[in-house]
Amino acid sequence: MNWTRCLPASCLIAWLISGSVHTLQLTNEDPDALWTNREEFPSAMRALEIWDRRLKADPKDFESAWKLARACYWIRPRVSGRDADRERTRGIDAARRAIKLRNNSPEGHFWFALNLGVLRETFNWESALKEGFVTIERALKAVIKANPGFENGAAHVALGRLHGKTPSFFGGSKTKAEESLRRALDVDSENALALFFLAEFLIDRDRHTEARTTLERLIAAQVRPQWAPESRELQDRASRLVQTLK
Repeated sequence: MNWTRCLPASCLIAWLISGSVHTLQLTNEDPDALWTNREEFPSAMRALEIWDRRLKADPKDFESAWKLARACYWIRPRVSGRDADRERTRGIDAARRAIKLRNNSPEGHFWFALNLGVLRETFNWESALKEGFVTIERALKAVIKANPGFENGAAHVALGRLHGKTPSFFGGSKTKAEESLRRALDVDSENALALFFLAEFLIDRDRHTEARTTLERLIAAQVRPQWAPESRELQDRASRLVQTLK
């Protein structure tokens, strides 16, 4: 039975208009504005869904591809189980799409490396082996070649962490790790990611005085608007970590 035939004409017209307006509102939502408010999880998910839908509608949409990869990276640790696995796969696929569309641009390569987990708190030498040290390193070097200052030097940070967490016999280098982290600070002296991971590196090397100074720099650093939620989280972690140093 076609239930719309049972509606009075005036009600049917009103319903159709209402539906059209609702669809228009959804279409006109600004995913970038939603993303700015990503600390509210539903807002982040809505932005992700819009970029995902746009990329499916137009597989050549470079901007939606890399922004979807970025959103998947951010969403993944905030969900669990199959949902986390889905966002990892979707993020990697979107990043690969961005690379295919614009191989000489940094965005696709950067979010590809990050979706492989190089900046995750749990990243270690086993992760480097599983995901491929050379694969991640190649992606990050592609970012640096395209734009050394991309995202305030974030590719240098990721490269430094990759080398710092990977044993030398698997390709890692403690010297390259510190050099890359400090290079990121040459790009942006208040880069929260660089300061935090440099402090972690220094703690691992029993250089606690330098680590304390680095953490204090992070706590006092100005928050970068594009990384505001992440920077505040790192500052909170730095505040706790500095209390453990003797």
